[in-house]
Amino acid sequence: KAYDTLVDVEMADMHNDGDKYTALKLCTHVLAQLGYKLPKPGIGRTVHTIVRLLMLKRMRRWLTPKMIADMPLVTNRKEEAIMAMMSKMITICFLTKPELIPFVSLQIVDLTFKYGTSEYSPGAFLGLGVFAGIVIGDAKTRRVLGQRALELM
Repeated sequence: KAYDTLVDVEMADMHNDGDKYTALKLCTHVLAQLGYKLPKPGIGRTVHTIVRLLMLKRMRRWLTPKMIADMPLVTNRKEEAIMAMMSKMITICFLTKPELIPFVSLQIVDLTFKYGTSEYSPGAFLGLGVFAGIVIGDAKTRRVLGQRALELM
């Protein structure tokens, strides 16, 4: 909880000409403290993200409303805290490193499939849908991921 507040303070400071990268570094540190290591920047993370984004088309075929309805809620507070911190990272990335938004969204979606849904899951699905529509130009995937985000709410 203390780290959560500290990240909020750093995010507020970003708007007051503070170091825009301090909040992002702090999020990465908090995730490591929670036992979640993000892949280091470089070719490995880039390849991982590209492969996962290419799988979005396949995801729209098997991600049915029934599957969403049957997903359990996340019960592990640690996993939910990780999702919460990643959700904050997405906000920070808008101002610092927008190229990381799909990567972080994918991480939240992966955690959703692995541990269950949380209040942060719909935003990640929606973010991927926007990315699929705008960057990849895939309107069908955008629509399906947007619908699934609404079903998660």
